[in-house]
Amino acid sequence: MLIVWGVLLAPFFVLRGGFGSSQESITSLDRLYAETASALTLLVALWLMLRFVDHRPFRSVGFKTRQLFSETGLGLLLGGAMLGLALLLVWAGGWLGASGDSGSLGSPVLILGIALLANAVTQEVTVRGYVLQTIEDKFGWWKALLWSSIFFVALHGGALTEGAILPVVNLLLAGVLFGLAYLVTRNLWLPIAAHFAWNFLLGPVLGLTVTGQSLDGGWQPLSLHGPALLTGGDFGIEGGLATTLAVIVGCVVLWMRRPADGWRSAE
Repeated sequence: MLIVWGVLLAPFFVLRGGFGSSQESITSLDRLYAETASALTLLVALWLMLRFVDHRPFRSVGFKTRQLFSETGLGLLLGGAMLGLALLLVWAGGWLGASGDSGSLGSPVLILGIALLANAVTQEVTVRGYVLQTIEDKFGWWKALLWSSIFFVALHGGALTEGAILPVVNLLLAGVLFGLAYLVTRNLWLPIAAHFAWNFLLGPVLGLTVTGQSLDGGWQPLSLHGPALLTGGDFGIEGGLATTLAVIVGCVVLWMRRPADGWRSAE
């Protein structure tokens, strides 16, 4: 599927003529174009593979419409609650405060929100909808959870700095969290919503760094400062112990929701 996706996606980037050489030169519209093109071509590639290779319905990967709204709502709540816990921890330490020059809240927030939703769809369909499920079919759920989480870290390798350990640990834990969100529901609504809620609230809404990138669109109401071990330093809060604890709590909550008779198979 990944090869088919690459073939479908390549023309969109050729037509666009590439993007800036640095994160600072990439505009909100650039991100919107790249993320929506990635998400739409991925879904087409997935449909082609399911229709002509796997011979199973599109919804079988985790798009079953039952409990769509309830699982999406729970995902938004989960992502927001975990971020709230992480921010509460750094605020209690005196390392989170109001920014002196917040800028203005405008259309970039909406544009970035759509881009981040598309990004969450792309990552969750790729990692939990394809990689995890493919491994699970052959080796079982726990190996699928582990290896798909490692693959999730690899997807973010470009944002990691050499020698950074805690950001890698937190990304691995996030991969486990989103994997559990899929295994508990056998749908992608919960992990997509949780993934989106965390990124959208952290970046466009609160103006903080998301996985080492600035996604604030010029709106920066909050500032984060303090020990890098706790606040994440240049990588942002996702590289600190506050996020480690918050994501572990989220994993425990999801683990407690596992079926009493074990992980059930996808229908």
